[in-house]
Amino acid sequence: MVTLDPHDATDNPSEMVNRVIYEGLVEFDENLNIKPALAERWEVKDYGSTYILYLRKGD
Repeated sequence: MVTLDPHDATDNPSEMVNRVIYEGLVEFDENLNIKPALAERWEVKDYGSTYILYLRKGD
């Protein structure tokens, strides 16, 4: 579906535009490892049921 709603986008052009408009909390590197984006760091607690994200300041 062609849309700017990142949750409903299923086509490549929509995905490319959404990546320019929206920035995620994390992203993947070339080896598909998770790396920081808006979240500088994070903690996983309660055996994976709670995530605490620390957002970068500025920007």
